[in-house]
Amino acid sequence: MSIKLDPVEQYFLDKTAEISYGLWNAILTINGIILTAFSLVIAFSGRFNLHLTIALISLCCLSMMLILSNYVSAKRHYLEIGKQFLNPYADLSAEEKKEKLDRSNKRHRKILFCEKSALFLLFFEMFLIIVIVFIAKLST
Repeated sequence: MSIKLDPVEQYFLDKTAEISYGLWNAILTINGIILTAFSLVIAFSGRFNLHLTIALISLCCLSMMLILSNYVSAKRHYLEIGKQFLNPYADLSAEEKKEKLDRSNKRHRKILFCEKSALFLLFFEMFLIIVIVFIAKLST
């Protein structure tokens, strides 16, 4: 059961994966910068609201865990594809094929949920940064 893609279809399939990985890398990078910066703020400054800063750091960690779970899911997906190349679906019953397809769809929905959640958390983190800086500015 092999699907042949024409070069244009393959190009867009490759671009889809590249864009997803690029987005995940950007979210991880931004969260890493926020995590580092505000961890240093806690360590070296008493001007910022400790509770809000800890909430921000916690959200960064949660967002990073969601994105990292996407990488793990993508890895599992590609391992499954590799297994298919070595042992094609032809040997599977219709029920087993449906089961594999259902698992793949479930994994895809999980990836989309984690991605959307991480983006939502990132926007909320940006809002928290504005609040933290505003409160610090008011207290000086």
